[in-house]
Amino acid sequence: MPTYAAYGRITPTALMAAFSGASGKGNWSQLTASTAFAAAGLYVFAYNNSLCSLLFDIGTGPSGSETILIPDLLISTRNGYTLIGQYFPVAIPASSRLVIRCWASNGTSGAVACGVTIVDTAFRGGASLNSCIAIGLDGSAPKGTVVDPGATANTKGAWTELTGSLSQTINAWALAIGNNQNTNMAMANFLFDVGVGPSGSETVILENAQIMGTSSETRMPCMIGPFYETINAGSRIVVRAQSDITDATDRLSDVVFYGFY
Repeated sequence: MPTYAAYGRITPTALMAAFSGASGKGNWSQLTASTAFAAAGLYVFAYNNSLCSLLFDIGTGPSGSETILIPDLLISTRNGYTLIGQYFPVAIPASSRLVIRCWASNGTSGAVACGVTIVDTAFRGGASLNSCIAIGLDGSAPKGTVVDPGATANTKGAWTELTGSLSQTINAWALAIGNNQNTNMAMANFLFDVGVGPSGSETVILENAQIMGTSSETRMPCMIGPFYETINAGSRIVVRAQSDITDATDRLSDVVFYGFY
């Protein structure tokens, strides 16, 4: 039987919070000073505290020398409406300090509330990997790359490129789907494809992932994966979608792709 340990829960209904900086990531908040054992991976449970889009990091290391373990996890919704409950196959040494920080679209009013559960090497959830990269970040705002299904309902739009050349061979991946910082979103249904390959010769590696958009300004599920599949360095990664609505604003999503290696 695997062993589990949970960190960051202040009470049964409250998680550790980390507030955003004014125009970028805020300070690190500590989840635990020392993990109890070497972990094969961790479950992340998190939500935002207000109507905003945010990116948050999970890090390790002593105060002042933190390094990012999992970068730029995307949440976008009203206060507390999106809860990530996601497994990440990233190994963590015993006695590690775990921390979180975030960047929110509403500046210092925005925060992420987060708890994690680590699992030991007896866990059979998939191969344990060592690092994570985030692909498709906007760069100028806490969001991902915009994916437009197009003006024709229930028809796949054009492929949107997240990277023209993957920097690192990866062995597993996941995808986060946000609301493109839409603060007044209509109900909608989406199907997402993920593809790999040169323009005009894309190969679909995930087809018709069902995502719902709600009037609570959220996408459900807001993250899918991990999928254990090797994608070689230099690969082009693309996403496309279809929707049952055609409103020029409400049909838009933003996505971030996570690669594990």
